[in-house]
Order: sequence, then structure tokens, then C-alpha cells
Amino acid sequence: EFTGTSAAEVSPTTEYAGVSASDFSSPVFTFSTNTNNLQTADGLGLADGSGNDMAGAVTTQQYFTFTITADSGYAFDLDNLTFDIGRGLRGAKDYAVRSSVDSYVDNIVFADNAIDQTPEGQDINLYDSAYNGLTSIGFRIYLDDRRNNSASASETFIDNVVLNGTVSA
Repeated sequence: EFTGTSAAEVSPTTEYAGVSASDFSSPVFTFSTNTNNLQTADGLGLADGSGNDMAGAVTTQQYFTFTITADSGYAFDLDNLTFDIGRGLRGAKDYAVRSSVDSYVDNIVFADNAIDQTPEGQDINLYDSAYNGLTSIGFRIYLDDRRNNSASASETFIDNVVLNGTVSA
């Protein structure tokens, strides 16, 4: 749960032995955390990309981000990233997840028209050799609204972010 009060970043609620997580943050979003989920500020108009490539969101840095770092002498293998995502009446409808494995160049997943007004769970598969034996990784969850670039009631919210994997010495 995102229960912090900062408008710029929110600390993780659970970290497991052998790893640490950075605060959840964004270069452009202001967070509303009083509802126990992470929301972009009401009234934030999102960039309109011209196609299904997240170009508008990438250019304007419209993402949530966090980093996982292994303690000295540890490494981790990742299985999946899960989270709940939803939107206000005119919030983002598309999202993409990218990672630092390839310097945030390619989408791990692009979810076109996937964000509904009722929050839904997402499960991003990370069963790939690129996500094994890591000592650090960053994730970005980009938001894009190609259909309605309105600043009115444009909240998008995320909750219950979980990165699953195995930590070993």
C-alpha cells in the first residue's frame, strides 16, 4: 500500500533480506497518497502519442519508477512484476513497462487500451535470461493517453506493486 504523505516519492512497505528498493517516484507526476494508492494529480493532461509506441509518454517522461538493488554478495532472478492499475474518467488508457536491462529502450509489455476505470491486476512475465543474476534493476511504468488529452479528471492510479523473484548469496 502507498501510505506515505510525500507528493514526490513513496517508500516501499516491504523489502526482503538481501535486497533493497528505492522510493517509488516520478520525474513529472505529483502523487496523491491519501487514498492508499498512488495517483497522478487530478488535472494532469497526459501527452498524446500518435500511435501505439508510447512515444509521447517517453518524450515527456510520464512514468512511475523504482529500483531494486541487491546487497553486497547477493544477486537475484526475477519471475514477474504485478500491480493494480486504474484511471479516472479521462485518465490514461495505455501503459508500458520498461527496465534498465536495456536502458529503458524497449517495452517489456505494451498494454493498449488496457487501463479501465475499475482497477485491474496486471502480471508482467519476467521469465527471461536477461532478468537472472542481477545485482540491480530499475523499472518504469509509462502512462499514455492517445485518445483524450484532457486535463480534467485525468487521474491514473496504481497500487499493490510486487516484484517477485529469488534472492541468493
